[in-house]
Amino acid sequence: DYIYVYNTGGSSITVGDGAVISAVSGYSVTLSSTTSVDVLVGVCKHATIAASDYGFLVRKGWSQVNMGANFSAAAGGLLILADNGKFTSKTISTGFVGAGLVKTMEAIASGASGTAYISV
Repeated sequence: DYIYVYNTGGSSITVGDGAVISAVSGYSVTLSSTTSVDVLVGVCKHATIAASDYGFLVRKGWSQVNMGANFSAAAGGLLILADNGKFTSKTISTGFVGAGLVKTMEAIASGASGTAYISV
């Protein structure tokens, strides 16, 4: 499933990045430096969505996801948003809050990309 959105942020949303609601209007999304406490709208799958441009986010299905620079994940692990559209593992020890709406299908190293199932 996909959703058509408008990127109101000042940064491009690259393939594998998660986007959050910008609260500016209707289907407006953005990246944020503190997204670990925000709601995932979807993941950019096919093409970068430039600032002030429209594009599609995947809300349910297989997609590439980008891990944060200091975060990695084991195969089958749950992920949540970390910062700037990147993801981190959701574990009891990390203390991160939020629903794990993304499940990895392979181990993903810090700062790398890998396949995951998205269900927003």
